[in-house]
Amino acid sequence: MTDNDFNTLTMAKLYADQGYYVEAADVYRFLLKQSPGDKELEKALADVEAQIEPPEPQPFGAVENEQFEEKANLEKLFEQFSDWLIRYRRVRDLHRIKQKLVK
Repeated sequence: MTDNDFNTLTMAKLYADQGYYVEAADVYRFLLKQSPGDKELEKALADVEAQIEPPEPQPFGAVENEQFEEKANLEKLFEQFSDWLIRYRRVRDLHRIKQKLVK
């Protein structure tokens, strides 16, 4: 069974009835490729697309703030990684010294 087996008019209607308008529109577009010029499908697609809400506009600077926070998080993770790496190397060096002393 392929994904195309689920691209049926019934599936598109189910998606739309359940509020999955983007998925319904995808199925209607697929069906229109199979039956170009089908007025019923074109109307159904237009109706579903009218239900799709555009994304809410971001307040000015929101994207920059998110990027700043993401960068700060990455810097913090890098600092932790560097600290762990230094500690690992110190423990490794101490282990080597201990092995030399035991011999």
